[in-house]
Amino acid sequence: MGRARTAVIAAGLLALLLAAPRGARAADLRVAVTELRSAAGYVHVALYAAPDRFPKDDGMLVDKVVKATPNGAQVVFRGVAPGTYALAVYHDENGNRRFDQGLFGIPLEGYAFSNGATGFLGPPSFADAAVKVPDGGARITIPMSYGAGDPDGVPSAVPGGSGFGRSGRQPHQAARESAGLEGPQVVNPFADPDGVDR
Repeated sequence: MGRARTAVIAAGLLALLLAAPRGARAADLRVAVTELRSAAGYVHVALYAAPDRFPKDDGMLVDKVVKATPNGAQVVFRGVAPGTYALAVYHDENGNRRFDQGLFGIPLEGYAFSNGATGFLGPPSFADAAVKVPDGGARITIPMSYGAGDPDGVPSAVPGGSGFGRSGRQPHQAARESAGLEGPQVVNPFADPDGVDR
């Protein structure tokens, strides 16, 4: 009777294990930041999970800082729970560990958001920048955009544009011009909608 009882208990435990919901496994989120205009300084990549905290300095889960290279920058967020996230990136070319801004908060360094998200008169929404990280992990690419510090003097008006002035007018610039608005609209991607810098 001892063996039969052990077999019944083992079968019961096995059934419980098989019926139990499987916990979400931690995954890796691999981020490639491309289109850096130089290999100077560092690239900051901030990961956010809460829509109401994006892209606030005190709302990020983690901020990874890596050296810029001629081929861009690679960052891996290890052990991320599967779910929805958004990322904000900036290229700290002068290495001062700050996102430099000029008059009226105009960005002087490159910046971008996940999912190619752009904002108008402020940062994009979390929903626009959202990326899904499944159980198996994810790989995303974020092309850097440059504003007033663009080498040809043509600012990229909205985060997520090509930023290098290579393509002439940005799509948003053409839309502004067709609406009768002159010149590009330069925004601070890290400012609150009320214009207060974070």
